[in-house]
Amino acid sequence: FKVLQCEIEYGKGNYDGALRMGQALVHEPLLSAGDRLRLLNNEGKVLLATRQFKKAEKLFAMNLSAATAGGFHRQAIVAMINIAVAKIRLGYYAQALRWLEKALDESRRRMMLREEAIAVENIATIHHLERAYQKALASYTASLGILKFLDCRELLARVANNIGELSLRFGDIENAREMLAL
Repeated sequence: FKVLQCEIEYGKGNYDGALRMGQALVHEPLLSAGDRLRLLNNEGKVLLATRQFKKAEKLFAMNLSAATAGGFHRQAIVAMINIAVAKIRLGYYAQALRWLEKALDESRRRMMLREEAIAVENIATIHHLERAYQKALASYTASLGILKFLDCRELLARVANNIGELSLRFGDIENAREMLAL
């Protein structure tokens, strides 16, 4: 329950509170290994949100090592994706792409569709930042298809918004309107 509370504080934008709660909780002796990984992931997301990209990258790398050693496959994939996000924020697109391809391969191998969709979305983001708009649109569309299948509304809106922006760039007003409806 306390781990969820910490994640909620992050979601509300209370980064200091989320960080304090997480750092206090991580030392509790009865905390499960999975919850400890969730707390470290949350702390890394706080570091990303506060533009401490190098620190976030190191924390996600620690999380990846711990998740891999403990057999927490989903957390390991999430850590790979988050390392890539830190690399994107630092402008290291080629390195980020390599991490995302690893996460994508692993998520497909383990049939973890949500993580697959997130990895594909981040690949699209790299293409978008590199102004490879057709590739970005294709990747966003692939991610959107998975998210529709999963009925994952919180991520669906974000991807649909990016597709809408690209549709406007290409002059496809109807597709942009369709994305608004999602």
